[in-house]
Amino acid sequence: MVEIQNTNIIDKISEKIKESNTNILPKTISNSIVPIIDVGENIDSYVVESTANASSGTLTMLTTPSDKDFYLTSVTLGLNKNSACDLGTGSLNVTVVINGASKIILYLPTITLTAQNDVVVLSLPTPIKLDRSSSITYSGSFSAGVCLRSGNITAYTTDTLEK
Repeated sequence: MVEIQNTNIIDKISEKIKESNTNILPKTISNSIVPIIDVGENIDSYVVESTANASSGTLTMLTTPSDKDFYLTSVTLGLNKNSACDLGTGSLNVTVVINGASKIILYLPTITLTAQNDVVVLSLPTPIKLDRSSSITYSGSFSAGVCLRSGNITAYTTDTLEK
């Protein structure tokens, strides 16, 4: 027999099956019984956003909603530039805000005055919760030549079960 001792799990099960009296819920489960109750978050909507821009500087891919939790599941960053582009040697960066702090989560290495066509992908098996009303940006400045930067994100928003 397996005994459920975590009161948070019991409360979530109670809430999920819409039973306010947690005393009637079984506290022990037979080894041959596997409960299959989703006590996680309710996905409200899926987000797919794509941007492309030939401008210099920091560009916003998306701003997270102010009224829902936002979970990032993947990011793609692309670069296509000619040999006249003076985008500095270093990297293009994708930056997000997690717990009030800006974090670079993806780099695409760049070489100045060199033709380049690259794509990097970050798939997150465990989604990252981003701050509400925060921007997902990618950066890189140049003043000469041609440089096209593109970004794609997938994510989802939730109505959280937490009180």
